[in-house]
Amino acid sequence: MSPGFRRLLRPKWLVWHVLIGVLLITTFNLGFWQLRRLETRQTWNAQVELQGALPPVTLEEALVGPPDQALFRRVSATGEFDEAAQVYVAHRSQNDSPGLHVVTLLRVTDGPDVVVNRGFVPRLTYLEDDPTLWPAALGEVEISGVLVEQTVRSGGLGDEVMGIDLAALSQRWGVSVAPFVLQATDGANVDWLPAPLPEPDLSDGPHLGYALQWFAFTLVGVVGYPLAMANVARRTEEVA
Repeated sequence: MSPGFRRLLRPKWLVWHVLIGVLLITTFNLGFWQLRRLETRQTWNAQVELQGALPPVTLEEALVGPPDQALFRRVSATGEFDEAAQVYVAHRSQNDSPGLHVVTLLRVTDGPDVVVNRGFVPRLTYLEDDPTLWPAALGEVEISGVLVEQTVRSGGLGDEVMGIDLAALSQRWGVSVAPFVLQATDGANVDWLPAPLPEPDLSDGPHLGYALQWFAFTLVGVVGYPLAMANVARRTEEVA
């Protein structure tokens, strides 16, 4: 073995070889992790599209079957809003504007009461502390929307919460509620506020691009590191 390559077997260089090997294994696995996230997102997108294509049903009809058949289903519910049972989900944004989601209990006429996400209110409007700027529809109303999962996050202060925790809201308001959140699309509001929430993003997201980047980093290391070590060995022999 030449002196240059014997130098690369010294303890200092062996540590570098191990570190570079660990780094390459990590970047390689990160690439596959992003591919798994892409697969998960595509599965979610397909479920949203499939459920959204089904004809609308009543809330009670949607809740009869298995939970996965109710998720993302378009439904209608008839009842009266209880604005005494209302919270605000903080740290939301829409069209690059910070704000909150207005979440109100709908006391359903025929079926379980349901937590309704009525939409988005800009933070500056909310700070005016005037709920009459985003009133719920009065009297008995028919609400149309989509059933979505709760977004449980701990924390909050007063009427501001970090997410929609159905168990916590049920305890807070002293009522039993449906196991999904009704994201309203029509009939929930009197005026233009709260603003309707946008349709879900059904793109593949950045996961494929990120995966290709991680694999590119791995390829650069697999090819470049041996070449760099060969260059070190060659220069060692030239000096010798």
